[in-house]
Amino acid sequence: DQKNFKKLNNFYWFFSLDLKSSKKIAQQIISEWTEKNIKYNSKSWEFDITSKRIISWLSNHSLTIEEANSNYLKIFNEMIQKQANHLIIEANNSKTVDNKIVGCAAIILVGICYGEKNYLTYGLSLLKKIANLSLDNHGFPKSRDIKQLIFYLKYFILIREWFRESQIEI
Repeated sequence: DQKNFKKLNNFYWFFSLDLKSSKKIAQQIISEWTEKNIKYNSKSWEFDITSKRIISWLSNHSLTIEEANSNYLKIFNEMIQKQANHLIIEANNSKTVDNKIVGCAAIILVGICYGEKNYLTYGLSLLKKIANLSLDNHGFPKSRDIKQLIFYLKYFILIREWFRESQIEI
């Protein structure tokens, strides 16, 4: 069903894997996914699924990148870039603010991991635009929804920690 499809294709289940899991198996799963989805597929390339997949793949680098061969790394890096470019193109078409925030986070993470200022600049400017539109002067969502506030905080803190770990000043 659609819910399980999203869970499988966003790869957030990588976060529940033991970091001592087989790197080869995780990399093989990504390779197989890449072979089947290298070309755009509207289902597996939905904005929120793609955003979460990028975050999962890069955040779980000990499974997805470490001890990988050069051919896998080349394809992996190309796929990350292709997905990030897709997010940039689709960012304005995304219907929900929540999805846009996750997309910004993914674009920013690509910029940090690959040292690409264009991704970083775009992600931060989009995040600023979203924050200006959806938060009031006190930093609270204009919708006054506490769940939305917690969601925003989660991603703002995550982004801040990525910057802190990368030793890039905001």
